[in-house]
Amino acid sequence: MSRLPIDESRRLFSFSRPGTSAAQAAQPWWRVASVPERFPNHAEGAPGPSPLGTGDGSAALPKLLPVGVFSQCMKGERIRYQQTGEFHFLTFSSFRRRPYLSTVAAMELFEDALERVRLRSLFAVAGYVVMPEHVHLLVNEPGRGLLSRTVQALKLSVSMRSRERPFWQAHYYDFNISTHEKFVEKLR
Repeated sequence: MSRLPIDESRRLFSFSRPGTSAAQAAQPWWRVASVPERFPNHAEGAPGPSPLGTGDGSAALPKLLPVGVFSQCMKGERIRYQQTGEFHFLTFSSFRRRPYLSTVAAMELFEDALERVRLRSLFAVAGYVVMPEHVHLLVNEPGRGLLSRTVQALKLSVSMRSRERPFWQAHYYDFNISTHEKFVEKLR
């Protein structure tokens, strides 16, 4: 993966896909959004951290922490709101929805990988469900790094220790939990 120049004025990081032409390489396919000076709070009408999170969202943020993580795909841009102090309901599927997680050994492999990544990234797992072809996780944001990198590490850990290639579908679904009612709903 070749790295394109970093636009310091907007703090956008761009990378190009391997094996692309110069014209295609000029089009970024992954970038981190610019960082606001602070999060808006609930009193200002913006969805932000709730009592489930780590604060009221009004504190100033360090300059280098991304709030929205963007990735370009065939359907357009995917925006993820991270580092908001909220819990996240994640869903990701096995490659072409094949039942790779249907055996007890595969489920235990996933659970072991989840525990290893949890300890390394310092996040809490409020609940999870492992089904034959997909997984649901209810987690808070990691104490180390971005949630997207944590999911990448989890998926990589499972796929490297499994015989199936490829193991996972690209990407994952991320739903921010901003209220206690949603937290309870997703936990059921």
